[in-house]
Amino acid sequence: MTYWFYVNYFSKIDFSRPTEETDESLEIEKLAKILLANLFFVQGEVEADIANSGYQKAVSDTILRQGDKIRTGKDGLAILNLESGSVIRLGPGTEIILQDLAEDNLILNQTKGRTYHNLEAEKKYQVKSLDVEITTLETKFEVITNSELEFLAIFVYREDKAGKKLLFSRDACNPLGFLDLSIFTSEKILARRKAVRTEANMDFTKEQLRVALDMLEQIQMSYVLSVLLGGPGEDRSTVEETVDFLRDRTPLMLDFGVGIRLMPHTRLADLAVKEGLISADDPLMEPKFYLSPHLEGWIEGYLTELCSERPGWTVAYQ
Repeated sequence: MTYWFYVNYFSKIDFSRPTEETDESLEIEKLAKILLANLFFVQGEVEADIANSGYQKAVSDTILRQGDKIRTGKDGLAILNLESGSVIRLGPGTEIILQDLAEDNLILNQTKGRTYHNLEAEKKYQVKSLDVEITTLETKFEVITNSELEFLAIFVYREDKAGKKLLFSRDACNPLGFLDLSIFTSEKILARRKAVRTEANMDFTKEQLRVALDMLEQIQMSYVLSVLLGGPGEDRSTVEETVDFLRDRTPLMLDFGVGIRLMPHTRLADLAVKEGLISADDPLMEPKFYLSPHLEGWIEGYLTELCSERPGWTVAYQ
């Protein structure tokens, strides 16, 4: 469930300073334009590391400054209100470092977990995670980090004309507003890095894909799966492994593509030349596809019967 992200969605906080601060200190901070963050909402296990003093239990209305850290436990939730009016929500198992709170160049470092950001007026807003720097061009987005699997996902929220929040906009390229994933799921196929994985630029494991699909289904986001079959090394065992992996998934649509199109100057095209499937001087202007010989004679009947039993599952033969 993700409904908690919308608790107190437009909440504000009074960041007026204690009267004992001097005019000189106020002037220095004004010149530096360093923002403060107020821990507005705390639920479950939430800890803060203030001024490198070590993590301690955090309570509501705790003030966090540049360099401070905050983390949530397995059941922890937290909401940070920035002095500018922007809001950051932390899901369970999340840790962020307020690396730089300069008003004109705000930088957060997310080491793990899930955060939702609702921006107000930052001139430049960055989130760093897994050696990736995310500079936002939107006002509402979500970052999910799994440091163990080295998995990072960014979701952008926009609104349609009726004011309904959407993940990814509905536009000419994506009229239904869903996410399209092209995948190889067999571990045996993924392991053939030179022949398939590098060629398709899909450097991930089946476990990482499982986490991604679990996440999409958890937040009830519609998605389409395009499953490519027939690459080098593909056989009945790898096809059945892929089908078993997908049986319990709930995509809006699942499309099997049998055969992988050959493109010039690629490793897969070089392999096709070595196997005598195409000539070395073939410019590949006309579509040609690589298909593992182990699929011939049975794959069409197998997938046709499989798809007939499952609404939304389709197959295209090259």
